[in-house]
Amino acid sequence: MNVKGEVNVKEKMDALDLIINVLRDHEKSLDELERRFEKLMHRLDKNEADEKNLVAGSSNVMSAILALLEYQPFSNSSFSFECKIGTDDRCVLTDYRNNRALSFGKSDVKANIPLWSVNVFEGEGKTDSDPVESYYFDSESSMHAWLIRYVLRTEQRIEKTA
Repeated sequence: MNVKGEVNVKEKMDALDLIINVLRDHEKSLDELERRFEKLMHRLDKNEADEKNLVAGSSNVMSAILALLEYQPFSNSSFSFECKIGTDDRCVLTDYRNNRALSFGKSDVKANIPLWSVNVFEGEGKTDSDPVESYYFDSESSMHAWLIRYVLRTEQRIEKTA
């Protein structure tokens, strides 16, 4: 600044350069925010589409689970279920995807404690051989929880491969 308070040309240019640099920095910040916002919007759109697919598929899974809990026969592309009430009162869940049959129900009482069990057999509907896996539970609800997890895991594997 000169003696009379006037601003010379160099000082004016320096002030303009400072303003331009600040505006450039703001522009870069806005560009970065815009990029991040677009990325988030893309993820939200993808999640929304995934959620719609999950809801559509989960209604099928939910109806299968409800039928299991209510001992109602059902059949879909992944599973079929029926209870053969008879001498052993066992129900059979056929897993078409993994080519397995799961026989479940009340087992023999041991030490006055009723047990529930799930026996897993290789092959659809083949429950007359020795099981490849057996699981025992101290309550019917624990057995149901295991069956629900089995159904959900099978359906999740199907979704991942699709």
